[in-house]
Amino acid sequence: MTRFGWLLVIMLAAGHLCGCGDARRPSPAGRNDQGGLLTPLTLQLNWKPEPQFGGFYEAVRTGAFAARGLQVTINAGGAGSPTIQMIGAGTVEFGIVSGDEIVLAHARGNRVIGLFPVYQTNPQGIMTRAARGLTSIGDLLAKPGTLAIERGLPYAVYLEKNYGWGQLKIVPSPFGDLTQLRSASDYAMQCFVTSEPLAARKQGLEVTTFLIAEAGWNPYTTVLACSDAYLRHHPQIAPEMVAAVT
Repeated sequence: MTRFGWLLVIMLAAGHLCGCGDARRPSPAGRNDQGGLLTPLTLQLNWKPEPQFGGFYEAVRTGAFAARGLQVTINAGGAGSPTIQMIGAGTVEFGIVSGDEIVLAHARGNRVIGLFPVYQTNPQGIMTRAARGLTSIGDLLAKPGTLAIERGLPYAVYLEKNYGWGQLKIVPSPFGDLTQLRSASDYAMQCFVTSEPLAARKQGLEVTTFLIAEAGWNPYTTVLACSDAYLRHHPQIAPEMVAAVT
């Protein structure tokens, strides 16, 4: 199993990322165990520290980055983090984005290069209360209720174009807040299958989750990326970053 596979198992069992704050701090000396100087780099996440980023934190914790001459600081993201713009502008050397974001960025002249995808199958999904008895995304989108989703994102546009919203009331994503899911039986919300469904079950909520990939939208996601300019000027760094987390 890869570094990401083992870390996901450990973190799902624990229910949280243990020691992420400590793992982010590079060696004060800026040297690896052999005394070699480390290249300082920033890795910008596009969301809060959660299981999908576990392998990157583990590469810091175990010294896998340092063993390859890299001193990596991981910056957490959040809702609306402009990670792909930061990569293109050179504000950070590396970032985590999604495959569809890279396609859109290229169309807008932002030459961001994907280096390594954590997920081959996109874990983006929609979850709702299991008691509704729904069997597919098409079933969910055809029934009355409320759907909390980020309109304008590529997968949301895809769903609207292919299924329509029907009788659904569309509201903004709660970004992981389960308050409405607890109180409204006909509520559905966007999620990552490695995050919100687990949190819901931990709170005693029985949920059903539908992968967007099952509806035909399956770009790589949690993609390690850098800018074309950075890759051209530092061709030796990107392979070391990838090797440290695989």
